[in-house]
Amino acid sequence: MKRIYHFLVTSYKLRVTSYTRLTPHTSYLIPLFAFCIFSAGAQNSFPNDEYHPLVQEGKVWSVLNAMWNFPIPPSPMGYYTYTTTQMAFFGDTIIGDITYNKLYTPIKKDPVFPQDWSLISFMREDENKKVWHKRMNKDEELLFDFSLEIGDTIVGIYMIPPLIVEDITYQTMLDGKERKIFSFSTGGSIFPDYWIEGIGSNDGLLIPFGSMITGGFYKLLCLHEYNELIFFNEEYQTCYKSSVGIDTYDNQINIYPNPAKNIIYIEDIDKLDVISISLINIYGQIIKQYDFNTTQLDISDIISGIYFVKISTSKENIVQKIIINQ
Repeated sequence: MKRIYHFLVTSYKLRVTSYTRLTPHTSYLIPLFAFCIFSAGAQNSFPNDEYHPLVQEGKVWSVLNAMWNFPIPPSPMGYYTYTTTQMAFFGDTIIGDITYNKLYTPIKKDPVFPQDWSLISFMREDENKKVWHKRMNKDEELLFDFSLEIGDTIVGIYMIPPLIVEDITYQTMLDGKERKIFSFSTGGSIFPDYWIEGIGSNDGLLIPFGSMITGGFYKLLCLHEYNELIFFNEEYQTCYKSSVGIDTYDNQINIYPNPAKNIIYIEDIDKLDVISISLINIYGQIIKQYDFNTTQLDISDIISGIYFVKISTSKENIVQKIIINQ
């Protein structure tokens, strides 16, 4: 069954407008991906030949890890818990005569100082557009091969049936640059997998094929390069998602206008037992807090972008996306 991934690009976001997903379908365990490439000899032509490397300093990946929790009696329902992991390269090192970039993850939210980051593994990218990953005291593994052509097959430990490069297209990211999109067919599997040149997979930096995992799932939320947003996963509407607190995304109150400028109005807030009102950016950071009984939010000093109004009540957190356009 052929799957085609459609993308809609606007001035501020990249939207995957259609794809098939089944949950729960993935796992919190990162598998070993040792795989080999068999070329089918297919050729494809593209509008330009500019290559965007993946392993570079200045990039920060934000990856969602959703873990499936089985029901706890007497509750009959299972549930997901969510955490968000950031990853970035800082410096390099030589291991066995091979130079690797050092991959770090923060040990605290909103890291500021070097000691806020912890070394987790090593990565390199060779002249053949292959990306290699080496964990501590382990042999290196091939994560991505951006030299693949349509029809090439990837056979690996966790890939049954083998993955086939079904289509390669170009898409414009949020920085205005075109990158290759590699779409894969798995011989009938309904799980979608795709790679983005210079970014990784739809499941993040270290998970080239998340559809082969069980018990949870990973999703790439955002990629920033030198603080510029390059990729934004609109499905999750944020670059940071956590299970701390219960967030309800609904319309039980009216927040308008959207897009907004200078003032945001809140209707029907008087029927809620409000504790606090916050404006949050796509990183999950609180940008501004307001009086709990206000119905007008001053945003005149907030720069344009995507934000969330979070209203914390005695029972839940109500979150609604808002676009500020100054």
